[in-house]
Amino acid sequence: MLELSFGTVGSGLVRHVPMDSTRLPLLRTLPAMHEVTIKVRLDGPYKVSGPVKLVDHEGDEIPMPEDDKGRDTIVLCRCGHSATKPFCDQSHKRVGFRS
Repeated sequence: MLELSFGTVGSGLVRHVPMDSTRLPLLRTLPAMHEVTIKVRLDGPYKVSGPVKLVDHEGDEIPMPEDDKGRDTIVLCRCGHSATKPFCDQSHKRVGFRS
C-alpha cells in the first residue's frame, strides 16, 4: 500500500491518504506542476518566468502582454513610474531607480 501526503507549507496541516495500486492511474492524470521563477533585477523590475495568473486588488484577472518569443514571461514594475503598471516600461532607467 502507498501513502500520499499533502499539505500547505507553514500550516502544520498534513494529510495522509492510504492508496492501493487501483488508484495509481488517478495520480497519472493530475496536471504537471510548473515552476515559476521571480528574478529581482538590479536597479530594475521583477522578471516573472513561468505560468502565472495576475489579478488586481478586486480579484479580476489582468491580461498578459503578448511576448514576442512565445514564452511565459512578464516584467513587473518596481520603481512605480511605469505608464503601463503593473508591467515595466523601462521608466526605471529614465528616473534613475536604484534598488
